[in-house]
Amino acid sequence: MVTIVKQIKFKFILNVIVLLLGSTPLLLQADDLILDPDVKLDNYYHPVITVSGVEVVFSDKLKPLWMKALKRPEADYQRLAATTITLAHRRGMKGLEDTIPELVKLLSQPDVHPTVKLTVVDTLVELDAKEQAEVLAKIAQSEGIYYQSKIEPALAKWDYAPYRSIWLERIKGTDYSRRIFSIGLQCLAEVKEEKAVARMLEIVKDQNVPEFVRISAGK
Repeated sequence: MVTIVKQIKFKFILNVIVLLLGSTPLLLQADDLILDPDVKLDNYYHPVITVSGVEVVFSDKLKPLWMKALKRPEADYQRLAATTITLAHRRGMKGLEDTIPELVKLLSQPDVHPTVKLTVVDTLVELDAKEQAEVLAKIAQSEGIYYQSKIEPALAKWDYAPYRSIWLERIKGTDYSRRIFSIGLQCLAEVKEEKAVARMLEIVKDQNVPEFVRISAGK
């Protein structure tokens, strides 16, 4: 009989504990549980997570490998090496200016593959190879619009003076629909060529000129 009574009391107490635990969220608020006023709940609800910075490290073996690939006779190796140099420079790799002489040497080869030539031009522009402006200017004059669209803005950025006369002569024409015309306007605006101001004002005021050309001239 005593055992049964003890069991009944135990179950009763256990049920009371369960009820209390189950109702605690309703009876107590989070603020009531924090007795220390110096403790801020934001630290618990919105913790500050500090993420350590990422440091990009390039192996010292990469550049010699790319230089070796540029010297190989296969066009695929040359193109991939030039492309990779461009990507590495964009991602912050330093010292890639050492590859410029080898890249220029590729351009001077009479049998260089067209894809390699175009890729190398992109790489030289990416590397800001200002000292190779004359080489690139000759390519821009001898090749098509794609080369000109890549090289001429770089020449303007470097303020390559010998090319100014070419841009000035170009905008004297009226073939406004050609992309090369707009490139000439943009480059002259970049170098702030005063001799182009009068012609640019004419283009801006001419209602017969396509709008995108007038916008380029107005810049």
